[in-house]
Amino acid sequence: MNHFSRPKGFGEILDQTFRITKSHFSSFFLIVLILVGPFLLLEALVNLAYGVSFFRETVEGNGVLERMMNRLALNEEYTELAQNSWISLIQLISFIMYPIAQAAIIFGVFHLKNGESFSTGSLIKKSFSRFWSLIGSSILYFLMVIGIIILPFIIFFSISAMIFGMAESAAFIIIFFLLVFIGLAVGIGYLLTRWSMYLAAVAIEREAPGFGRSWRLTKGNGWRVLGLIIVVALISTIVIGGIEMSFSAFLGNSVVMQLIISALSLVLTMIMSILIAVIFFDLKIRQDADDLDQMLDDYQEK
Repeated sequence: MNHFSRPKGFGEILDQTFRITKSHFSSFFLIVLILVGPFLLLEALVNLAYGVSFFRETVEGNGVLERMMNRLALNEEYTELAQNSWISLIQLISFIMYPIAQAAIIFGVFHLKNGESFSTGSLIKKSFSRFWSLIGSSILYFLMVIGIIILPFIIFFSISAMIFGMAESAAFIIIFFLLVFIGLAVGIGYLLTRWSMYLAAVAIEREAPGFGRSWRLTKGNGWRVLGLIIVVALISTIVIGGIEMSFSAFLGNSVVMQLIISALSLVLTMIMSILIAVIFFDLKIRQDADDLDQMLDDYQEK
């Protein structure tokens, strides 16, 4: 509770994020496993049915459905299309569960902040009480991400095509391309970071869609928050990537390997959710003076 009651520096937020991850790993991972795990299992069953080996990808075309399709003289391209269509449909449906799982973890960190006990079931139940607000806000955020990414890059590639046709120096073209690309990526990342606290605002403060609240909270801290997200994402990706490479050496592209990758992606989702919660409560102290409110409450109780 002491760590939650005062503004924290860059390193302190990282430390608190990984300490919470370590001490409450089983509870928080169980949340994402319960909510998203069934869809991952369904994906695995689809891959098995279409011929992906369970332990190691060696021979294609052994799946039950694939053998049936071959008997019906259906070509390999159609089989692959059908498999990818089922996988895409499952992933689209599972998208609904990710905001619910993330919100449940944010509720868990909120309870830790207040020194309250919780159970996995109670956090999931509390998250589902905000179901429509969480899903609606997440869909809006997803559409904003698509719009912010697609439109600038369409303009970028259009201008680049004109310059490529006019410029004579290959070095100039490469430098121009890299500078503008990096500038766009950083600018887009900054904007998305300013809105990234929306999920916590919807869950904790019951303010939907939460983008305005997120923008106000991150005012003056946008680059700091972006840096925290990048650092945690890089650390987690490196560790998870190393584990993935170790298993892929002898499991290939098998169903078991795909399940391991999916489980590791759930771990990353869990860590990022904890980070968002820690940053959110830190920003509330900085912008809303929550630490003064807590001190007043403690004084009145005494």
